[in-house]
Amino acid sequence: MKQIKMVVFDIDGTLLSAGKDKIEESAVNAIHKLKENGIKVLVATGRSMGFIKDHVKEVLDCDYYVTINGHCVLDRNKEVIIRHTINPDSVNRMLDLCKKLNIPMGLKTAHQMVVLNDYDGFYKHYSQGFDVRHLLLDDTQNHDYFIKVDAPLSIFLITPFNFIEPYMKDFPEFQFIGAGPVSMDVFGSDINKTLGIEEVLELNQLTWDNVMTFGDGDNDIDMTLKAAIGISMGNATENMKAISDFVTLNVDQGGIEHGLKHYNLI
Repeated sequence: MKQIKMVVFDIDGTLLSAGKDKIEESAVNAIHKLKENGIKVLVATGRSMGFIKDHVKEVLDCDYYVTINGHCVLDRNKEVIIRHTINPDSVNRMLDLCKKLNIPMGLKTAHQMVVLNDYDGFYKHYSQGFDVRHLLLDDTQNHDYFIKVDAPLSIFLITPFNFIEPYMKDFPEFQFIGAGPVSMDVFGSDINKTLGIEEVLELNQLTWDNVMTFGDGDNDIDMTLKAAIGISMGNATENMKAISDFVTLNVDQGGIEHGLKHYNLI
């Protein structure tokens, strides 16, 4: 058995089933056993810390969080230890485009979202039925919070991929990743979850040979390939399943526990 000393979990579709805000009990118990066995737990997500469900933070007590697709790394106390900001000039160029095309636009900071264009339209889509106004700061008038207060880490757009696609070539500094049928994550072209994980590994004097990963989406492929053991959820994309070492059960069918037991980690 390879010397696994850290297990990395994606959140949406991996720890949490769509539309749910609580992790399956079997997964919680399995992850607690992992920690009891001296294995570190890291969550890697496109979300900023404020938008990670409270239940996830409370019941897992993760050692590290890699958030905003690698732009931000936090410790178990949710304190930022590493961050990769994006250029304010790029933000302003994107804002000009979003105003022109009437695209709701927000910025992810370490703990919240700052909305720069069409607050109501942004909130309606992003809330998904939850009251998140305390996490969505309205800066649609001044457009300067990200300059004066908290540096931007990535951009979130409420738009279908094909609507923004013709303009992507004008922003070579960014990569555009679909976050749903009508939403888009926009982050540094040289930033991904893998970078954040590698920064944590370096802090702990570990390598990818010590890592197991669980994921479900195409944005988990890179970390899945680099890990000593890369596991896909049963509900993962076909691209993910094709490159994984093991395909476990669905997220809501005990997939986390099944995968950890398959490799005798619990």
